[in-house]
Amino acid sequence: MVGNQGSGKSCSLNCLIEDLKIDNNWIKLKELNKKDMRNLNLPIVGDPEDRVVIFKNKSTQKIVGISTSGDNTEIVFRGLKYLNDEKVDVAIIASHKLTLKYFITRFEPLTIEIGTHDIPDQKLHDQMNSKNSKIIQSLIN
Repeated sequence: MVGNQGSGKSCSLNCLIEDLKIDNNWIKLKELNKKDMRNLNLPIVGDPEDRVVIFKNKSTQKIVGISTSGDNTEIVFRGLKYLNDEKVDVAIIASHKLTLKYFITRFEPLTIEIGTHDIPDQKLHDQMNSKNSKIIQSLIN
């Protein structure tokens, strides 16, 4: 997820996490909250509801990791490193636009950008989050 700070990146990924939790095709393997991440030296800033969640698809055995925090390069790097250490097949992250440019130059063939936008209307914002969740689900299923 790519967007400016406060544009809904974490909200879209939290929507995806909740969708996967209720999808019978996915098993939640691990969930780390803000306190858990601090204990693992994964500092986060911003949304107090930021988390890292790892799922496994029952039929494909694909391991997917989701990190919702991403407003600076260090946080994104630590999140990606943690997901890599956990040997996920697919890492889904939040990223500020400037941070994405840093990573896209290193992982361009593996990067797909799904954008969020500053939308003041809550109903439209929720629709964007739901749409983004469905787009990502179509890519990982």
